[in-house]
Amino acid sequence: MKLIKQVLAGIGVIFVLLVTVWQSFTYLDKYALCANVDKQVERIDKQMDMMQQIQKKEIKKLDQKTQQQKILFKFELNALELKQVSEQIEQMERTYGVVPKDQIKRADLEKLKRRREELLIEQGRLKEKN
Repeated sequence: MKLIKQVLAGIGVIFVLLVTVWQSFTYLDKYALCANVDKQVERIDKQMDMMQQIQKKEIKKLDQKTQQQKILFKFELNALELKQVSEQIEQMERTYGVVPKDQIKRADLEKLKRRREELLIEQGRLKEKN
């Protein structure tokens, strides 16, 4: 009977050792899996950061191009308006003379000349921006 108890105790000890080893391997497997997942998460986070930086650069480039196109559009619009104002001035000077005798016509001519000067100044400013 004593021998059976010793054999059973030995089998119990071996079983406990096997279970302990099995549990430690299971724990190590889970730990390694978590470490692997953490590395993958870090890698994905780095990729996301890089993508966001690239996206910000692209947006900045698009904003700069848009700004340049706005300036170019304003410049072209000013050029058309300047041409129109210059043609009006020439037409008035041909029709009424360089200095019209009528006060209203003279004021209109001066107003157009001031507008032409404003447009020239604005065009110079737009050229500097571009």
